Amino acid sequence: KALGRSANFAHLETLYLTGSEIGDAGAEALGASTSLGSLRQLNLGVNGIRVGGVKGLVSPGRLPQLRELDLSSNCVAT
Repeated sequence: KALGRSANFAHLETLYLTGSEIGDAGAEALGASTSLGSLRQLNLGVNGIRVGGVKGLVSPGRLPQLRELDLSSNCVAT
């Protein structure tokens, strides 16, 4: 959550958090961040993220510049 709130990341374009165990809450916090508006590439592989976390991450209006999202080895199958 702290990462998503930090103004230091306003120009960040690439973020790798593979294996960081952020889970659904962390994914939702990243999606809700107002400081990651420039993010274009996000790697969240192996983080225990489920469908609810993905929805919170990529809901309309969230992370508007995101072009590449890696969710490999998470529990996102329906």
